[in-house]
Amino acid sequence: MFGFLQKLLSRAVVVALDSDTDGEKMAQKILAQLPYQAVRRNSKAKDWNEDLKKDLELALQPKRCVYSIADTRGKIASKTYLVSSFATAKS
Repeated sequence: MFGFLQKLLSRAVVVALDSDTDGEKMAQKILAQLPYQAVRRNSKAKDWNEDLKKDLELALQPKRCVYSIADTRGKIASKTYLVSSFATAKS
């Protein structure tokens, strides 16, 4: 057993390595040592850093929001806004 894995025997472990051959081989070794508390998670891209960069790009893109308000006569007024995720965050 890998020495550092002994410290994890009583904990839940998420194995998140690169989605290539070497990452898969290492993940299988870890899963074999921690069969009951480890679970493998694969990135959508070649590695987790690429996933994070794609998620950040998506988060920074403006979102189109449509707000509709009905008045007392049932007439609906709609307005479309472009909203950035950071524009609405408080600093």
